[in-house]
Amino acid sequence: MCKLVGTSALNLLASIKNRNKADDVDSNVTAVKIRVTEVADLIEKLTDTLKGDSAEMIGDLVESELASMDKAIEEAARRIEVSTKSVVYYCVKGHQIVYIML
Repeated sequence: MCKLVGTSALNLLASIKNRNKADDVDSNVTAVKIRVTEVADLIEKLTDTLKGDSAEMIGDLVESELASMDKAIEEAARRIEVSTKSVVYYCVKGHQIVYIML
């Protein structure tokens, strides 16, 4: 389930990065919200089913999984940002070279 949240989040970041997919941003935001809600519902069901120490242990595991997923999303966003900056840099350099050649 958490993997689906991560995949949805990566799809959202990709649609934000790619201007050709700008129309997909709203649907991808909705998909992320739905996935996060599904995870929250699952956590609530597990917590209700398991009482006491077991519920705390499951909660800690889920929290750990969500933290790992958050780190993966942040890393993906960082890579997209670095990639975007590199593309812009090389586009500017290319334009400068063409300008000099003309």
